[in-house]
Order: sequence, then C-alpha cells, then structure tokens
Amino acid sequence: MIVLYSASLYFSINQNIIIYLNFDITISLFILIARRGFSNYPFKQDFEVVSLDAVSEKYEDGEVVSLDSLKDKGLVKGYDIQAKVLANGELTKKVVFEGLKISATAIEKIKAAGGEIR
Repeated sequence: MIVLYSASLYFSINQNIIIYLNFDITISLFILIARRGFSNYPFKQDFEVVSLDAVSEKYEDGEVVSLDSLKDKGLVKGYDIQAKVLANGELTKKVVFEGLKISATAIEKIKAAGGEIR
C-alpha cells in the first residue's frame, strides 16, 4: 500500500515576491509503520577481553585461571559477564585455564608455554 502526502507552501520574501512550493511525497506504509519483532537484547552475552600478558602478570605457576579468579584479581569486572582469553602478548607461566572461552591462537600459546585447558 502506498500513501501519498502532498503539501503546498506559500511564503513571501517581501511584499512583491511570493514563493509557491508544491511537492508530493510517496511513502510506503512499511516505512511509516513502526516495526515490531524479535530482539536478541535480553539474551545478549557480554564478554570481557583478557590478554595473555595480563594473565602472566597476575598469576603464578600452577594457578587456576577461572572466571572467579579473574574477578578476584581485578582483570574482569561486572556481575553477569563472561571472559574470553585472547592471544595478546606472551604467556610465560604454566597456568591452568578452566571454564573460559579461549581463541585458537591463545590455545597454541598456552600449550607452548606448558599450560593446560580444562
């Protein structure tokens, strides 16, 4: 369905000059009517990025890196948030990663440093 809007404008610059504008706009109802539908916002998951450099600085050899320990050490902040480990920097310690999302290059670096992923 198509809706037709037409408008006419009269305005004067001074007493002698009068400008007349007439225009027609054809707009589809799809554009005019507000769209409703599914929103993924209630199910959105926020991921905090954690680099391997930060893990090397905050953790000692043999420690377990989990979401709770990341929150305790101050690397991740927030109530309902998850963490993803990215391969930024180098890992110099043998640590155990548990219950985290880890990028493919970070997995290679962790295994090369002697760490574990559970």
